[in-house]
Amino acid sequence: MTVVAPNLQTPAPSRFLAFVSLRTRLLLVFTLLFFLASVGIFVWLYRFAGDVATDNLKRDVNAAALTTALGINGDEHQKLVKSGKIDDTNYKKISAYLRSVRRTNPKASGLYTYVQDPKNPQKVRLIVSSSVAPGLSFSVADEIVRNLAPESCRLAQANRPALGEVYDPAGSRMINGLSEATVDVGTFTDSWGTWLSGYAPVRNSSGLIVAAVGIDMCAAAVERVQKQVRETVIPVFGVVLLLFSLVVFLVATNITRPLLSLAAAAKNIGRGQYDQNLGRIHNTRVQDEVSTLALIIENMATQVKGREDTLKEQVQELLIEIDETKRQKQVEDIIESDFFREIKDKAARMRERSRNT
Repeated sequence: MTVVAPNLQTPAPSRFLAFVSLRTRLLLVFTLLFFLASVGIFVWLYRFAGDVATDNLKRDVNAAALTTALGINGDEHQKLVKSGKIDDTNYKKISAYLRSVRRTNPKASGLYTYVQDPKNPQKVRLIVSSSVAPGLSFSVADEIVRNLAPESCRLAQANRPALGEVYDPAGSRMINGLSEATVDVGTFTDSWGTWLSGYAPVRNSSGLIVAAVGIDMCAAAVERVQKQVRETVIPVFGVVLLLFSLVVFLVATNITRPLLSLAAAAKNIGRGQYDQNLGRIHNTRVQDEVSTLALIIENMATQVKGREDTLKEQVQELLIEIDETKRQKQVEDIIESDFFREIKDKAARMRERSRNT
């Protein structure tokens, strides 16, 4: 009699189940986590670099506005406002000074002075501009400085605003510039580029505030820093992501290789192949859950094999007993048959006759 090992294979389910290996899942999960962490770090670094560059630009704008305001003669500016004539000597003098400031600081492309609108405190009136008069061009020195500035900071030779022209709407920071030095919260963008504006009050000889100076400074440095972050960090993160994925793949392979061996051993045991040598997994210096499981499976296979051998011996003994019982039953059936009794009686009579003769 042959003993067949039980079928330990799980019946196939009726619906389709996708198989995704543990190594693949580890690779996907850890790579995704690293990618999300990298994106978070990049966003933080991008914003941090932009904030630092913006803060530095704000300090430069504030310092430039204060310095420029100190160089303007408040008494002459008062006389200019009172005269209202754009061809006034004071206008030319202040405008030339503003252009000299621009020559020393090419990023300060737009410089102007303004006063509060007496009819509406929330509006201002432009007084002096660093732009040249209509029909005139910048001097050679001004043009050289203009060309030295970043391309996104080069203003065209726009016509200067009229003296006393109302500027509306004037932001709250621009209004506050008539009382204290201040800088806009954020940059603004026009057809010429991106700018950050700062303001500082202009005082006369008596210390009274009579006007304010405004400076539009090019914010290209902020964009340049952010661009450098993008061009530097993104490729670095890309290379690091590839290296990290490779490391995760190797680690996942190292983790799943013994598990695959255990799965193959369990499948062989289910087929009745109990001689499974898993020593390469559990005979290691460093023990873990996998090595413990390998030892358990190996011991289990040995115990199952021993029990199966014992069962086979018991079945063989049982078969022998069954055959002996059948033989005895057949003998009893023959002895108890009528034919056997007749033969037995004849034999007895023949023995009796032989005694009497």
